[in-house]
Amino acid sequence: MPDADAAAAGVIAAGMLNHFPVSRFEPFNSSLITWDAYQERLEQFFIANDVTDEVKKKALLITSLSADHYKLLTNFFSPASPTSKTFDELCARLKTHFVPEKVEIAEVNRFYRRKQKGTESVQDFLADLRQLAKDCNFGDLNRALRDAFVLGIFDPRIQSRLLSTRNLTLDTALDTAQSMEAAALQTKQLRHPIPQLVMKTTISTT
Repeated sequence: MPDADAAAAGVIAAGMLNHFPVSRFEPFNSSLITWDAYQERLEQFFIANDVTDEVKKKALLITSLSADHYKLLTNFFSPASPTSKTFDELCARLKTHFVPEKVEIAEVNRFYRRKQKGTESVQDFLADLRQLAKDCNFGDLNRALRDAFVLGIFDPRIQSRLLSTRNLTLDTALDTAQSMEAAALQTKQLRHPIPQLVMKTTISTT
């Protein structure tokens, strides 16, 4: 009965896989990722690997920390051991260290001081403004984004066009800026074409 044998083999293989240890998650690096983003990815890692046991979650978190970060945890909870705490308690303590509470007025100041860099696209500029606005608690987010976008535009021609547009919305500002940005790039390419390779033919005389 080949079908029955194959089914039995599949059950045995599945059982063996369930006993394989879950691989370690990548260590936290505060220079590459925020703690909030790291924790979100770690929790998705748990889902992908069917990790539901709280003790196992804690163990995977601890073994995914660098020696320096584990030392931080040890200092935070001393004289208790980090292993005596829950996964949520460990994450909460790490968050208070790596994600300090932000001052709203300071964040608003950072938001409005942000200017587009000369090599930065208008779309990337707006994306960063959105990120900066997360901690500003604006009542009308689109209006604040529109104002900061227009005031921070690098190209004075684009800025002048936006300032002269009546009833300007954020979407209209972005569309106009992208169109003018693309036109400027195309014009530059036309005026400074990419040099073509010139093939030289040598005529030999006999």
